[in-house]
Amino acid sequence: TISTQSNYLGYFLTKTISLVLTATKYKPFISLTADELVFGYDDTLVSLAHRFYPRNRRPMSQMGLLNGRNGTLTEYATMHTGHTGMEKFGYFDKLNGLDHMPQWEKEPCSSIEASEGSFFPPREVTNSDVVYIYDKDLCRSLPLVYRHPVEKDGEGYFFAG
Repeated sequence: TISTQSNYLGYFLTKTISLVLTATKYKPFISLTADELVFGYDDTLVSLAHRFYPRNRRPMSQMGLLNGRNGTLTEYATMHTGHTGMEKFGYFDKLNGLDHMPQWEKEPCSSIEASEGSFFPPREVTNSDVVYIYDKDLCRSLPLVYRHPVEKDGEGYFFAG
């Protein structure tokens, strides 16, 4: 946000932004649809920031809670492809060159034995089945427990955390 980055902008640029906000009668609160809030909307302050911020500090082109998050990882990941066996297909082998999460002291938190969410090993699903997905924001794997079968254009399985 402008307030967090203002320490790096310098006095002149900070005062200029303050004058522009005052002159344009920019409001701190606006009405949005849920879609705009989650997926992004055009904002005059963000447009202004794109003109003045250095390229490496510019925000996304729109404001939105999930803007810029398309489910891909920015980390380097080595995945099990099923070439040597399907029991770990789709699970991480290494994440950023590590076979564990160094932020956590012990398992299960430090384990990277998880999927990024798109692929899982084939299995006979049982009532006690658990799959693991990696959550980037928490820097850890999360268990999803089998709940019940579902029918949607074919047979599927419902897992929940």
